[in-house]
Amino acid sequence: MTQPKKFTIDDIAQMAGVSKATISYYLNNRFDKMSEKTKTKIAQVIKENNYQPSVAATALARNESKIIGVVVNDITNSFIAEIWKGVQSVAKEKNYSVEFLDSGDSIDQEIENIHYLSSHESAGLILNPVDANAPHLKDLSNRNTVMFDRQSKDMLFDEVVSNNFEITKQFVGLMKNNGYDEIYFVTFPIENISTRVDRYKGFKDALQLSNDDFVLDVSNADIFDEKLQTIFNERGNKKIGFFAMNGPSLLVLLNRLQYMGKHHPTDYGVGSYEDLDWMKLLNPGISVIRQYSFEIGQKAAERLFEKIQDNDYDEPKKITVNSSILIRQSF
Repeated sequence: MTQPKKFTIDDIAQMAGVSKATISYYLNNRFDKMSEKTKTKIAQVIKENNYQPSVAATALARNESKIIGVVVNDITNSFIAEIWKGVQSVAKEKNYSVEFLDSGDSIDQEIENIHYLSSHESAGLILNPVDANAPHLKDLSNRNTVMFDRQSKDMLFDEVVSNNFEITKQFVGLMKNNGYDEIYFVTFPIENISTRVDRYKGFKDALQLSNDDFVLDVSNADIFDEKLQTIFNERGNKKIGFFAMNGPSLLVLLNRLQYMGKHHPTDYGVGSYEDLDWMKLLNPGISVIRQYSFEIGQKAAERLFEKIQDNDYDEPKKITVNSSILIRQSF
């Protein structure tokens, strides 16, 4: 004998022509969130289909789901561990569990991760997207989503970010004032990644550059090596410096310069955005912009819980966690 179809909250929302959130409000008797016509329509659909809300659906409606999701674009990114600790510290205080999912820098995997969290009725999402302007993100709601590190052009959700432009401009200005004739921006591909774009804008502004001649992209090893060789072959009496966009790009730079027999600060000056433990162990240690990743995770989680518990989610807002400068005589 064929079992009758068991309808989900998504099915009821689709049949009623309303959002899943509206169905959740209805199940929680929050009729102030809808018109009488919508209320009547939902009641009719529920009755006609003999819909019985699942425990998860009812928990969602009452904000009783005790799980939040965190989706990151690349778990190997060095600052993600501190982000996770920051989120976890707030979630623990709120008696929530955290599901942590890695997209592996894949849009398809990111979509799958978000779908998984949605189907498991997580209360909210903290997101570090592969592409902050990807079309699928428009299906999410500021009601229960917070983005961190990267920013979208249209600002779809609350965003927790560092002061990338301002602090990079200040740091590179210090390098310039130390007498460096040429300073190069060492990076992975910049295009469409807001953190890299903003840091590069700060770099150019500090040096008053109108062209892109001082960008060194580490993603193509052969071209990167060739450019480094040219810089040192043609330097003459120029004082050369490098600013690395993040820890991984700095590591590539230092490995290649060591292979070339070059050492800081005698042969070149160097600084980096991001302060990782190994940077202070070098001799001398690397001067850095210290990003407060733990606090970024905290702020993202605190903002998400404000929305979950207080329904405070009108217009998306940007929350900035200021980075700071730490000098270690590497330039």
